[in-house]
Amino acid sequence: MEEKRSTKFEKTQEAVVNRLHGDRVIWIIYFLLCLISIALIYSASSSLAYMKGSTNFGILMKQLRFVVIGFVALYVCYKVPPKWYRRLSFLLYGVSVLLLLITLVAGSTMNDAQRWLSIGGIQFQPAEIAKIAIVLYLARALEVMQIETYKQFLIKIIAPIGVVCVLVLVGSVSAAMYMALICFVVLIISGVNYSYIFKTGLPHLPKNGYRGGEIQQVLPERADCKHLSS
Repeated sequence: MEEKRSTKFEKTQEAVVNRLHGDRVIWIIYFLLCLISIALIYSASSSLAYMKGSTNFGILMKQLRFVVIGFVALYVCYKVPPKWYRRLSFLLYGVSVLLLLITLVAGSTMNDAQRWLSIGGIQFQPAEIAKIAIVLYLARALEVMQIETYKQFLIKIIAPIGVVCVLVLVGSVSAAMYMALICFVVLIISGVNYSYIFKTGLPHLPKNGYRGGEIQQVLPERADCKHLSS
């Protein structure tokens, strides 16, 4: 009986993936991550449901709504021809930097961090746009720009990454670290000269690592980085 259910699920999953076209592995990973997120939210929602006086089912439906909205957004982006991402990559990067600068001046503070921006009554985090923008910028820059020396690598790749990470760092240390990690992975996959990457990062790492007190001195005292010193 279990084998029949498993076979039926695999056939359904394969039929959905075939209709969507594209890379089958990526789509399967995406759907698996969606299922994992739903399961985790449902299993961890008991205490939250008790505090709010609701049920696990209500929180589960909210998560399902987010999954559906995310899938629709993903599918729309998937249907956009790659040429448009190439054309808009540099523009989107500039817009994301501008939004981050505006956030520093007129952003909303939440949890002791100024990372939210409100436009037309809609609140959002420019850092989330910057994550997409920096990946598109790197992809386009590595495609069209000639990087033959370490100086060119610093100017065309590291400088734009640094600008975004520093602006994000003001509002969220974890988001800036996550963004730097994404850029590192993109650079590794793209086949950039590895010596450029390690020449940029290794000299700035202390020999004995950072202690909690040193991190507290280097980074702003914000709610999202206080756990680093504990």
